[in-house]
Formats: sequence, C-alpha cells, structure tokens
Amino acid sequence: MKILFFANTSWNLYNFRLPLMKALRNMGHTLVAVAPKDRFTDRIQAQGFRWRHLPLQQHGLNPLVDLWTLWQIWRIYRAEKPDIVSHFTIKCVLYGSIAAHVCGVKHIVNTITGLGLLFTHPHLHYRMLRGVVMLAYKRVLRNTTVIFQNVEDRELFVSKGIVKASQTHLVRGSGVEMPETAPPLADNAVVRVILPGRLVWTKGVRVFAKAARLLKDSQAPVEMVLVGQIPHNDRTAIPKAQVEQWEQEGVLVWWGWRDDMHSVYEQADIVCLPSLYGEGVPRTLIEAAAHGRPVIAADNRGCRDIVRDGVNGCLVPQDDAEALANAIRQLAADRALRLQMGAAGREMVRSGFSAKNIIAQSMAVYLAPFAGQGGIEPAPGDQNLR
Repeated sequence: MKILFFANTSWNLYNFRLPLMKALRNMGHTLVAVAPKDRFTDRIQAQGFRWRHLPLQQHGLNPLVDLWTLWQIWRIYRAEKPDIVSHFTIKCVLYGSIAAHVCGVKHIVNTITGLGLLFTHPHLHYRMLRGVVMLAYKRVLRNTTVIFQNVEDRELFVSKGIVKASQTHLVRGSGVEMPETAPPLADNAVVRVILPGRLVWTKGVRVFAKAARLLKDSQAPVEMVLVGQIPHNDRTAIPKAQVEQWEQEGVLVWWGWRDDMHSVYEQADIVCLPSLYGEGVPRTLIEAAAHGRPVIAADNRGCRDIVRDGVNGCLVPQDDAEALANAIRQLAADRALRLQMGAAGREMVRSGFSAKNIIAQSMAVYLAPFAGQGGIEPAPGDQNLR
C-alpha cells in the first residue's frame, strides 16, 4: 500500500512520525512525506523516504492563498493515488481531508495533536474563529478515522457532535525511545530547571521567566534554563532582545537549539512546561519522564495525561508564576523526592508512552481496514474507545 504523511513542517514528520513511518515501511508499505521544505527535509530523504514539497502558510487566513494550497494538495493526492493519507496539525487535517475526499481516497487518518491556542484563548477573535473551525472539523472529519492524543480532546469532539465515538481512537502521543537506564541525578548545590521547547509565549516562557525572577529574588539555589530556538514567521515568538535581557539580568540562561536532547535531560534536575494552551501530550514531558526527571507542568489538557500531581511531578495553575516558583522550590529542596518522582515517571512511560507501545497502537489504526486482505494484519494494541 502507499501511505502519505502530511504535516505542516518537515521537522514535525522527522521528530514525531519517523519511527511509525519506518515501521510501516518495514512491513512492505510505500511511505511518502508531504510537507514544506525546511532543514529537516534532507534528513527525511536520507532515511530513504520520498518527499513532496508543499508550501503551506501556517498562520493567518488568506482565502486566495488557502485555495491555492488546497489545489496544490489535490494535485499531489491525484498524482500519488495513495491508499491511505495521514494528516497532522489543524490546516493539514482540514485541507488535506477536503482534497482526499475530492480525490476519492478511501482511508483518511486525521490526528488531532492538541487544540492549541485557538481553543483555549479567551479573546473574542479566537472565540469567533473557534466556532468556524469546529464547524469545519465537523464537515471534513466525516467518514475519516480520527486519532486523539488525550481523552479530554476526544470527549469534547464527541460531545459537540463533531465526530462519532466509533470513528475515534486514543493514541497518547508519538512515543519515545526509553533509555536503558535513567541518567544519574546530580547532587549539586544548585538545581537546574529546564524548559525545552520553541520560544513562544504560548509555551509559558513568560511565566517561566517571572518564576525565575521570584526565585532569584529569594536567592533560591536554582538555575533556570531555556532550551530551544526562536521560530521565524510566528507572531507568538519571543523577541531575541527579550531573551537576551533576561540573560543579562541573570534571571535565566538560554542554551539555544539543541539536537542532543538526551544530553540536555542528563544535565537537568527538573523539567518544566508551563504551557498556556491545549497540548496533545507534550513530547518533552514524556522524554523527561523517560530519563527519570521529575516534571512540572501547567494543569491543562494534554499535560494531565503525563503528569500525575505528587506522583511523577507537579501540576500548577496556568499563568501562575508564584505557584510555579513554589513547586520548583519544593522539588529543589528535596533530592529524595526528585528521585522518587523520576522513577515513577519512567515506569509511566514504559507502560504507556514508549515508542514500542505507541507504534503498535498506531499501526493497528492504520491497517485495521485492510485486515485479512492479502495477508495484512493490524498490529496489536488498538485503543479504540467505542
């Protein structure tokens, strides 16, 4: 079979979908990556996958640009004649599903990777746009298979009548490789707290910086570190001057983009994600837990699926710098608690979030319609929630 994977960046496909693409290819299927070109495109091609370029305006709504994008997707689908198309992120789900329906693709798999700022921001603009997007989802998700990464997103879509429960599946994230052993937790006088992710306001970076200032003012023995790049063409990106100002004031440290995340987690004592919007299941928190690190996250959808308050980390109210600072103080002062939470997190990942489990569940969803045809059998572990 031929399967197309369509995402809004090549980075997305390389970082989150590559293991699944490899697993499907190993079963004899043909995989084609569809995404805009970026510095991860060459890495996808180096893995032996064919790639189709598709320019995509990630932000903003321009009817003429969007119609042109839809036409480009239709052209690719018509030329490739895939047996399955798989869409990730909101525009790819909406536009890709329309093009797939028009081209007569019989098997469409849409993954809802979190609801993002659109579904959580209280501003009138977002509330109005939310209604339009929900209506669009209801139209395009009909007769498709829909994967949700957390229970709350699925329940919302079912309760609103956007999808039927029978067409949905729960697959918690994209899976991570488990280190054989957890890197030892340092016993230093200064505890290092890391926030890994794109430097955008919606990831809670401002809250992190405010908490860092509170901890600095109280002379708490912690070092606050940002790990990630400032994205281009993103209106929620944090100005570089602001990050440099925080550094000059001694509030936090910025390590920039890092490819060696295993090394980053080794150097962390605590991993933090005070996200302000609806996540799917944050990959960084799963990776941190897999490395035996306690995690602190905002108490919102997606984060709650991997962080158990008081078990493998702490959940704090959204946009509450004081609560975040207090949670950091608590864990920084108790190394034994950090070790206990880190061990609990590793067990959570091993039992429910490992790449092996997630790939098996995903393959079951993709191949279920073809079970018994030509010897194709779905992999075990399907998480259909009928």
